[in-house]
Amino acid sequence: MAIRLIFLLAISLGSLNQTAWSQTEEAWFSSFVTISDNDVATLTADVMLAAPPETVYAVLSDYPNWPDLFAQPPTINTIQRNNNHVRVSMTFKVSFLPIGLRLATDTEEIPTTLLKTTLIEGDFEQYEWIWTFRPLQDPQHTKASVVVHVQPSVWIPHWLLEWVLTSSFTEHLHKLREAVQVRYREQGATTITSAPPNTP
Repeated sequence: MAIRLIFLLAISLGSLNQTAWSQTEEAWFSSFVTISDNDVATLTADVMLAAPPETVYAVLSDYPNWPDLFAQPPTINTIQRNNNHVRVSMTFKVSFLPIGLRLATDTEEIPTTLLKTTLIEGDFEQYEWIWTFRPLQDPQHTKASVVVHVQPSVWIPHWLLEWVLTSSFTEHLHKLREAVQVRYREQGATTITSAPPNTP
């Protein structure tokens, strides 16, 4: 069961295909992971993206295309909207398991400002993503901040949980940046820069 949960965590966040550390910094993002005594992993990150907040928000709230943001894409089973809440049911395929792994989430939307995704059901005690967005001095650039809380329903060694969360989140951010740039171009932007100016 523990192995099953480890791989569910990995694929529901991204992949297991790269080396990572508890703290990651690149020119356009920084992230940090901590794990509490009660086995709750918390990831915080700031991401600078070369597009306005409405574009970043649109990519992250494009639920049918969520699989494009993950290294191991899930299958979207159902999407149900109720006012500003969206429930998404997903299945992740793992080659060595006879059945898919399921995860159902609810996302609360405050357009261009906040996306809060919480667990409805799955192999976790906690599974929560909170994204917030704000423009930089140049309104065509966005600072997106995220807090992720993950607690598997069985114990997993902290070093492994930390490694999986950090490496897979890094992969997720690279795919997010690519998707944001594609959408911004499609919206008629004339220039996409690879690194926005620093936050004042």
